[in-house]
Amino acid sequence: MNYATLIGVSALALATAACNVQVKTPTQLTGRLDCPTTQGKLTRVTASADGKHCLYRDASGADVDLRLVPVVG
Repeated sequence: MNYATLIGVSALALATAACNVQVKTPTQLTGRLDCPTTQGKLTRVTASADGKHCLYRDASGADVDLRLVPVVG
């Protein structure tokens, strides 16, 4: 393998590795849940005004409780 090919392949590998890298900083994180009225087979029953809690229910009556919990660290 000649050096020009090696350099070309290395550059291509580096360019591909750098594609679509998205790093979220703490300032980009959300402080609210997005609670749509329906999600798949679930229907929203309640949503708190502060955006930290949502309750969904399916047709069989099973509940899914979503809560935004602060994480320290």
